Amino acid sequence: MEDRSGQILALNIVFMTVTTIAVSLRVYCRGWIVRSFGIDDHLMVVSWLAFTAYLISQHVGISYGTGKSRDMLSASDNRNALLTWYVCELFYVFCTCVVKVSVGFFLLRVAIDIKHIWILRLSIASTVVFSIAFFFIGVFQCNPISAYWEIYPGIEGYCIPERTIIIMNYVGSCLNCIADWTFGILPAFIVWSLKMPLKTKILVIVLLSFAAIASTATLVRYKYVNTLSEGRNFLFATADIANWSTVEVGVGITAASLATLKPLFRLISYKVGLTNTGLYKKHQRATCPSKTTTI
Repeated sequence: MEDRSGQILALNIVFMTVTTIAVSLRVYCRGWIVRSFGIDDHLMVVSWLAFTAYLISQHVGISYGTGKSRDMLSASDNRNALLTWYVCELFYVFCTCVVKVSVGFFLLRVAIDIKHIWILRLSIASTVVFSIAFFFIGVFQCNPISAYWEIYPGIEGYCIPERTIIIMNYVGSCLNCIADWTFGILPAFIVWSLKMPLKTKILVIVLLSFAAIASTATLVRYKYVNTLSEGRNFLFATADIANWSTVEVGVGITAASLATLKPLFRLISYKVGLTNTGLYKKHQRATCPSKTTTI
Protein backbone atom coordinates (compact mmCIF):
# COMPACT_ATOMS: atom_id res chain seq x y z
CA MET A 1 0.00 0.00 0.00
CA GLU A 2 1.34 3.43 -0.97
CA ASP A 3 0.28 6.88 0.13
CA ARG A 4 1.59 10.25 -1.10
CA SER A 5 -1.39 12.31 0.02
CA GLY A 6 0.71 13.90 2.79
CA GLN A 7 3.03 15.53 0.23
CA ILE A 8 0.08 16.94 -1.70
CA LEU A 9 -1.53 18.26 1.48
CA ALA A 10 1.69 19.95 2.65
CA LEU A 11 2.12 21.82 -0.65
CA ASN A 12 -1.58 22.69 -0.58
CA ILE A 13 -1.26 24.39 2.81
CA VAL A 14 2.04 26.12 1.95
CA PHE A 15 0.77 27.70 -1.25
CA MET A 16 -2.62 28.62 0.16
CA THR A 17 -0.75 30.60 2.83
CA VAL A 18 1.94 32.08 0.57
CA THR A 19 -0.37 33.16 -2.27
CA THR A 20 -2.87 34.69 0.14
CA ILE A 21 -0.13 36.81 1.74
CA ALA A 22 1.42 37.79 -1.61
CA VAL A 23 -1.88 38.81 -3.24
CA SER A 24 -3.02 40.65 -0.10
CA LEU A 25 0.21 42.69 -0.12
CA ARG A 26 -0.24 43.40 -3.83
CA VAL A 27 -3.80 44.63 -3.28
CA TYR A 28 -2.66 46.85 -0.39
CA CYS A 29 0.31 48.20 -2.36
CA ARG A 30 -1.58 48.93 -5.58
CA GLY A 31 -4.85 49.95 -3.98
CA TRP A 32 -3.69 52.10 -1.08
CA ILE A 33 -0.02 53.04 -1.47
CA VAL A 34 0.27 53.64 -5.22
CA ARG A 35 -3.47 54.02 -5.88
CA SER A 36 -3.08 52.50 -9.33
CA PHE A 37 -5.18 49.33 -9.20
CA GLY A 38 -5.32 48.14 -12.80
CA ILE A 39 -6.72 45.31 -14.88
CA ASP A 40 -3.64 43.20 -14.14
CA ASP A 41 -4.38 43.48 -10.41
CA HIS A 42 -8.03 42.55 -10.88
CA LEU A 43 -6.99 39.53 -12.93
CA MET A 44 -4.48 38.47 -10.28
CA VAL A 45 -7.21 38.57 -7.63
CA VAL A 46 -9.40 36.43 -9.90
CA SER A 47 -6.55 33.96 -10.40
CA TRP A 48 -5.97 33.79 -6.63
CA LEU A 49 -9.68 33.11 -6.01
CA ALA A 50 -9.65 30.36 -8.65
CA PHE A 51 -6.42 28.92 -7.22
CA THR A 52 -7.96 28.91 -3.74
CA ALA A 53 -10.95 27.00 -5.15
CA TYR A 54 -8.48 24.61 -6.80
CA LEU A 55 -6.70 24.04 -3.47
CA ILE A 56 -9.99 23.50 -1.63
CA SER A 57 -11.06 20.96 -4.28
CA GLN A 58 -7.69 19.27 -4.00
CA HIS A 59 -8.02 19.16 -0.22
CA VAL A 60 -11.41 17.48 -0.58
CA GLY A 61 -9.85 15.02 -3.01
CA ILE A 62 -7.11 14.19 -0.51
CA SER A 63 -9.75 13.34 2.08
CA TYR A 64 -11.19 10.80 -0.38
CA GLY A 65 -7.95 9.32 -1.63
CA THR A 66 -5.94 11.56 -3.98
CA GLY A 67 -2.32 10.42 -3.75
CA LYS A 68 -3.22 6.97 -2.43
CA SER A 69 -2.91 3.53 -4.00
CA ARG A 70 -6.15 2.10 -5.40
CA ASP A 71 -5.85 -0.83 -2.99
CA MET A 72 -6.42 1.57 -0.09
CA LEU A 73 -9.68 2.99 -1.44
CA SER A 74 -13.27 1.89 -1.60
CA ALA A 75 -15.11 2.22 -4.92
CA SER A 76 -17.01 5.21 -3.53
CA ASP A 77 -13.87 7.04 -2.34
CA ASN A 78 -12.11 6.34 -5.64
CA ARG A 79 -15.05 7.80 -7.53
CA ASN A 80 -15.17 10.95 -5.38
CA ALA A 81 -11.41 11.45 -5.59
CA LEU A 82 -11.55 11.21 -9.40
CA LEU A 83 -14.38 13.74 -9.44
CA THR A 84 -12.33 16.25 -7.45
CA TRP A 85 -9.32 15.58 -9.70
CA TYR A 86 -11.52 16.45 -12.70
CA VAL A 87 -12.56 19.72 -11.03
CA CYS A 88 -8.94 20.54 -10.12
CA GLU A 89 -7.86 19.95 -13.72
CA LEU A 90 -10.32 22.59 -14.95
CA PHE A 91 -9.30 25.07 -12.25
CA TYR A 92 -5.65 24.51 -13.18
CA VAL A 93 -6.26 25.42 -16.84
CA PHE A 94 -8.22 28.53 -15.83
CA CYS A 95 -5.60 29.64 -13.29
CA THR A 96 -2.60 29.27 -15.60
CA CYS A 97 -4.42 31.29 -18.25
CA VAL A 98 -5.46 34.16 -15.97
CA VAL A 99 -2.04 34.40 -14.29
CA LYS A 100 -0.28 34.77 -17.63
CA VAL A 101 -2.82 37.27 -18.94
CA SER A 102 -2.36 39.28 -15.74
CA VAL A 103 1.43 39.30 -16.24
CA GLY A 104 0.90 40.36 -19.85
CA PHE A 105 -1.24 43.35 -18.83
CA PHE A 106 1.28 44.16 -16.11
CA LEU A 107 4.01 44.47 -18.75
CA LEU A 108 1.72 46.48 -21.03
CA ARG A 109 1.79 49.18 -18.35
CA VAL A 110 5.43 49.92 -19.15
CA ALA A 111 5.66 48.91 -22.82
CA ILE A 112 6.26 51.85 -25.20
CA ASP A 113 7.57 50.38 -28.44
CA ILE A 114 4.76 49.23 -30.70
CA LYS A 115 6.62 45.97 -31.44
CA HIS A 116 6.73 45.13 -27.74
CA ILE A 117 3.08 46.02 -27.32
CA TRP A 118 2.02 43.73 -30.17
CA ILE A 119 4.23 40.88 -28.93
CA LEU A 120 2.48 41.15 -25.57
CA ARG A 121 -0.97 41.37 -27.15
CA LEU A 122 -0.34 38.32 -29.36
CA SER A 123 1.05 36.38 -26.39
CA ILE A 124 -2.03 37.23 -24.34
CA ALA A 125 -4.39 36.36 -27.20
CA SER A 126 -2.71 33.03 -27.97
CA THR A 127 -2.75 32.11 -24.27
CA VAL A 128 -6.47 32.85 -24.04
CA VAL A 129 -7.39 31.00 -27.26
CA PHE A 130 -5.47 27.85 -26.39
CA SER A 131 -6.67 27.88 -22.78
CA ILE A 132 -10.30 28.14 -23.86
CA ALA A 133 -9.83 25.25 -26.27
CA PHE A 134 -8.01 23.16 -23.65
CA PHE A 135 -10.64 24.00 -21.02
CA PHE A 136 -13.53 22.78 -23.17
CA ILE A 137 -11.61 19.66 -24.20
CA GLY A 138 -11.11 19.01 -20.50
CA VAL A 139 -14.79 19.52 -19.73
CA PHE A 140 -16.06 17.28 -22.54
CA GLN A 141 -13.24 14.72 -22.70
CA CYS A 142 -15.71 12.00 -21.73
CA ASN A 143 -19.21 11.20 -22.95
CA PRO A 144 -21.11 11.27 -20.71
CA ILE A 145 -18.98 13.72 -18.67
CA SER A 146 -19.44 11.55 -15.56
CA ALA A 147 -17.53 8.74 -17.30
CA TYR A 148 -14.34 10.52 -16.18
CA TRP A 149 -14.89 9.62 -12.54
CA GLU A 150 -17.14 6.60 -13.03
CA ILE A 151 -15.07 4.82 -15.66
CA TYR A 152 -12.82 2.87 -13.34
CA PRO A 153 -15.62 1.29 -11.32
CA GLY A 154 -17.07 0.50 -14.74
CA ILE A 155 -19.86 2.21 -16.64
CA GLU A 156 -20.66 2.55 -20.30
CA GLY A 157 -19.11 5.62 -21.83
CA TYR A 158 -16.34 6.96 -24.02
CA CYS A 159 -13.37 9.18 -23.21
CA ILE A 160 -10.84 10.83 -25.48
CA PRO A 161 -7.83 8.50 -25.80
CA GLU A 162 -5.26 9.05 -23.07
CA ARG A 163 -2.56 9.64 -25.69
CA THR A 164 -4.52 12.64 -27.03
CA ILE A 165 -4.86 14.11 -23.53
CA ILE A 166 -1.14 13.63 -22.92
CA ILE A 167 -0.25 15.32 -26.22
CA MET A 168 -2.54 18.23 -25.34
CA ASN A 169 -0.80 18.56 -21.97
CA TYR A 170 2.62 18.51 -23.63
CA VAL A 171 1.52 21.21 -26.06
CA GLY A 172 0.03 23.22 -23.21
CA SER A 173 3.25 22.97 -21.19
CA CYS A 174 5.30 24.11 -24.19
CA LEU A 175 3.05 27.11 -24.81
CA ASN A 176 3.11 28.00 -21.12
CA CYS A 177 6.91 27.95 -21.18
CA ILE A 178 7.01 30.08 -24.32
CA ALA A 179 4.66 32.62 -22.73
CA ASP A 180 6.68 32.64 -19.49
CA TRP A 181 9.96 33.17 -21.29
CA THR A 182 8.43 35.86 -23.49
CA PHE A 183 7.22 37.69 -20.39
CA GLY A 184 10.59 37.05 -18.74
CA ILE A 185 12.88 38.29 -21.52
CA LEU A 186 10.82 41.11 -23.03
CA PRO A 187 11.13 43.43 -19.96
CA ALA A 188 14.85 43.85 -20.69
CA PHE A 189 14.01 45.33 -24.10
CA ILE A 190 11.11 47.38 -22.75
CA VAL A 191 12.99 48.99 -19.87
CA TRP A 192 16.23 49.60 -21.75
CA SER A 193 14.57 52.34 -23.80
CA LEU A 194 13.40 54.24 -20.70
CA LYS A 195 15.35 57.17 -19.28
CA MET A 196 16.52 56.08 -15.86
CA PRO A 197 19.84 55.28 -14.14
CA LEU A 198 21.49 51.98 -15.10
CA LYS A 199 21.12 50.52 -11.60
CA THR A 200 17.42 51.38 -11.63
CA LYS A 201 17.01 49.78 -15.06
CA ILE A 202 18.60 46.55 -13.84
CA LEU A 203 16.40 46.50 -10.73
CA VAL A 204 13.25 47.11 -12.77
CA ILE A 205 14.19 44.41 -15.30
CA VAL A 206 14.73 41.91 -12.49
CA LEU A 207 11.40 42.82 -10.87
CA LEU A 208 9.45 42.57 -14.12
CA SER A 209 11.14 39.32 -15.17
CA PHE A 210 10.50 37.81 -11.74
CA ALA A 211 6.85 37.43 -12.73
CA ALA A 212 7.82 34.69 -15.22
CA ILE A 213 9.65 32.47 -12.73
CA ALA A 214 6.84 29.89 -12.85
CA SER A 215 8.36 28.54 -16.08
CA THR A 216 10.76 26.49 -13.95
CA ALA A 217 7.88 24.58 -12.37
CA THR A 218 6.25 24.20 -15.80
CA LEU A 219 9.37 22.46 -17.11
CA VAL A 220 9.46 20.06 -14.16
CA ARG A 221 5.73 19.34 -14.51
CA TYR A 222 6.38 18.47 -18.16
CA LYS A 223 8.37 15.44 -16.97
CA TYR A 224 5.33 13.89 -15.27
CA VAL A 225 2.66 14.44 -17.93
CA ASN A 226 2.96 10.81 -19.07
CA THR A 227 1.55 9.64 -15.70
CA LEU A 228 -1.87 10.76 -16.93
CA SER A 229 -1.97 7.50 -18.90
CA GLU A 230 -2.08 5.44 -15.72
CA GLY A 231 -5.25 3.43 -15.33
CA ARG A 232 -6.27 1.68 -12.15
CA ASN A 233 -3.66 3.39 -9.92
CA PHE A 234 -4.25 6.85 -11.41
CA LEU A 235 -4.65 8.74 -8.12
CA PHE A 236 -1.30 7.55 -6.77
CA ALA A 237 0.64 7.68 -10.04
CA THR A 238 -0.35 11.30 -10.73
CA ALA A 239 0.80 12.65 -7.34
CA ASP A 240 3.83 14.33 -8.95
CA ILE A 241 1.83 16.13 -11.61
CA ALA A 242 -0.66 17.22 -8.94
CA ASN A 243 2.20 18.61 -6.85
CA TRP A 244 3.90 20.43 -9.70
CA SER A 245 0.60 21.84 -10.97
CA THR A 246 0.16 23.39 -7.53
CA VAL A 247 3.73 24.68 -7.52
CA GLU A 248 3.44 26.10 -11.04
CA VAL A 249 0.35 28.18 -10.35
CA GLY A 250 1.34 29.03 -6.77
CA VAL A 251 4.80 30.26 -7.75
CA GLY A 252 3.34 32.19 -10.70
CA ILE A 253 0.84 34.06 -8.52
CA THR A 254 3.42 34.70 -5.80
CA ALA A 255 6.20 35.88 -8.11
CA ALA A 256 3.89 38.09 -10.17
CA SER A 257 2.58 39.70 -6.97
CA LEU A 258 6.04 40.22 -5.46
CA ALA A 259 7.09 41.99 -8.66
CA THR A 260 4.63 44.79 -7.84
CA LEU A 261 5.76 45.45 -4.26
CA LYS A 262 8.64 47.88 -4.80
CA PRO A 263 6.58 50.86 -3.50
CA LEU A 264 5.75 48.89 -0.35
CA PHE A 265 9.41 48.00 0.24
CA ARG A 266 10.34 51.64 -0.28
CA LEU A 267 7.73 52.76 2.24
CA ILE A 268 8.92 50.18 4.79
CA SER A 269 12.53 51.34 4.29
CA TYR A 270 11.43 54.89 5.02
CA LYS A 271 9.49 53.85 8.12
CA VAL A 272 12.49 52.02 9.61
CA GLY A 273 14.88 54.85 8.71
CA LEU A 274 16.83 53.18 5.90
CA THR A 275 15.91 55.84 3.31
CA ASN A 276 15.08 59.55 3.44
CA THR A 277 11.82 59.38 1.53
CA GLY A 278 8.77 57.16 1.59
CA LEU A 279 7.07 58.73 -1.41
CA TYR A 280 6.87 56.62 -4.49
CA LYS A 281 7.47 58.70 -7.62
CA LYS A 282 6.01 57.64 -10.89
CA HIS A 283 8.58 57.48 -13.67
CA GLN A 284 7.75 59.53 -16.74
CA ARG A 285 8.29 57.69 -20.01
CA ALA A 286 10.91 59.17 -22.29
CA THR A 287 8.92 58.92 -25.50
CA CYS A 288 5.48 59.44 -24.02
CA PRO A 289 5.68 62.17 -21.34
CA SER A 290 1.93 62.27 -20.74
CA LYS A 291 1.82 58.60 -19.79
CA THR A 292 2.96 57.35 -16.39
CA THR A 293 3.37 53.94 -14.88
CA THR A 294 4.06 52.29 -11.56
CA ILE A 295 5.63 48.92 -11.03
